[in-house]
Amino acid sequence: MLLVAGGGFVRPTSIATVYAALGDRENMLKWLEKAYTERDGMLNYLSRSSLSGFRDDPQVRAIFAKIGLQ
Repeated sequence: MLLVAGGGFVRPTSIATVYAALGDRENMLKWLEKAYTERDGMLNYLSRSSLSGFRDDPQVRAIFAKIGLQ
């Protein structure tokens, strides 16, 4: 979880999605792993299609496999 001004927070899955849209594979994977570690519930609803051109990336597939999504 990333705390933001005003006491709110942003889920790691949201940040990963932004990095995917920017084409930043390294940071996208970092935040997907953080989402997994922090048990971000939205990871279950994150589709590989929302990860832009990275849906067939072996590391993205591995993260999805860890939570039982293919």
